[in-house]
Amino acid sequence: MLKAIDVQQVIIQMDQTAKVQQVLQQHPEMQQRYLEIQTREQKKLMKQTVRNAEETRQASIRDNEKREKRKTPVGH
Repeated sequence: MLKAIDVQQVIIQMDQTAKVQQVLQQHPEMQQRYLEIQTREQKKLMKQTVRNAEETRQASIRDNEKREKRKTPVGH
């Protein structure tokens, strides 16, 4: 089902978009800084993901070792 378009809201959004584009065109260094910040945050998240994966892998290895120790009879 289609929703009715609020023309006034569309005009406001177009105006805001135009202002953002104008600022980015006048200050390209701001866009570069924004991209650098995004890249830095993405790298940080990726490192955290790798760290979490490594911790999970180590925990899994420890759990498997504990299970193996319980399986083997004492004295063998």
